[in-house]
Amino acid sequence: AMRSTVFTATVVSILLAGAASGHSSEEESPLEIVGEPVLTAAQIHSDLDYFLNFINATHPKLDYTTDREELARIVAQVRSAVDRPMTAREAWAEFARLNPAFHDGHIGIRAPEAEFTEYLSAGGQPFPLDVDVNGDSIRVRGVPATWAIDEQAELLSINDISSTQILRDLRPRVRGESDPLRKFLIGQKFALLYWAMYGGFEEYRVVLRNPDATVSSQLLPVAADDGIAQDPSLDPFQYRRLDQNTALLRIPSFDIGLRDSFLAFLEQSFAQIAADEMTRLLIDIRENGGGARDLSDPLLSYLTDARYTPTSKVKARITAENTARVPGSQPGQVIDLPFPQWVEPTARPWRFTGELYVLIGARTYSQAIVFATIVQDFGIGTLVGEETAGLANQTGQVTKTTLPNTGLSAQAPIYIFYRAKPRIGESGVVADIALPSDLHHPEAMI
Repeated sequence: AMRSTVFTATVVSILLAGAASGHSSEEESPLEIVGEPVLTAAQIHSDLDYFLNFINATHPKLDYTTDREELARIVAQVRSAVDRPMTAREAWAEFARLNPAFHDGHIGIRAPEAEFTEYLSAGGQPFPLDVDVNGDSIRVRGVPATWAIDEQAELLSINDISSTQILRDLRPRVRGESDPLRKFLIGQKFALLYWAMYGGFEEYRVVLRNPDATVSSQLLPVAADDGIAQDPSLDPFQYRRLDQNTALLRIPSFDIGLRDSFLAFLEQSFAQIAADEMTRLLIDIRENGGGARDLSDPLLSYLTDARYTPTSKVKARITAENTARVPGSQPGQVIDLPFPQWVEPTARPWRFTGELYVLIGARTYSQAIVFATIVQDFGIGTLVGEETAGLANQTGQVTKTTLPNTGLSAQAPIYIFYRAKPRIGESGVVADIALPSDLHHPEAMI
């Protein structure tokens, strides 16, 4: 009863047979095949050129993270693979092979989110489980209480596609500086990426290896009232008292969409920390993928009264959006200039003045990295954990573009921001106290 919208071999054969009978595939206009527009190879090659030109014209120094020889080799492979008409989703599967070559989560082809939204709006069913990727396994997390599935059960297959094959297909197509970070992103966007790679299914049958080593096969519920969609009002932030003197804040995101709930969480938590007379505070940002300083700056205001800056200098590509900020500059130029951004923390009635430890790891990224460097560079607290996969000197101010034929979205940064106190020979943010992190036992580091 399962039906996939994957572009089938039979349809390909029919299409190519039509091309051979007098209509060149290079001249055909887009067709509707199983609900998805089909583009000619020429249109897809044109979008590839558009994407590469955009990256080179936008990034201030592409070889800051990118090995151009590796990139050229993969580009040649993609060009060779685009030898037939394809849907935009299939074009994404080819273009996305370039993503790991940039070694920067801020650069590359984005997953086809708009198309996925259209699929859902038309009644399509997404894969309904939240998952985490650790090592070579995909594990279940956040299971609705009404489902007969164990937390941390390992997914062995989905609709007869093995987890080994799924990771083999997705890992070479996800943006990010390192394999651990790319695995993190696969877990965060699994339903979208699974659809982008394999199409949609009316039903999802999974084979699971449970924590007790037993194996089971289940058809997952997909009805809207089964608790699949998480309530966006649920607060992802956590405050916990660990012992008589120690408190823990778990902050998994600086997402701008969570700003209001985060500010309320900070006020409530630090009032409680003061009332309980806590002298030691742990802030866990090991799973924080970043967001906006609109959240990290208010957090810092509860931790220090001294001014700070996240940056010391910047390498910038001059574009129409920032020309006015640099007098005498011209679009297209790349310039280096001092770029301190001093912040005077907002006064807080419950500012914490005790021992501060910030937990970091490979998955700490983007604005969470910026937060960690400020804590370290200005002696606000002690970093504990593993080196971040993302660079301490982050690229930023991501610019997006839409590829004209496929409609796919691409992005690249126009800045490289250098931390307040750059460190020679450092790649990621290195913890002051090194401790290993175990995804399956996150409490161990704490």
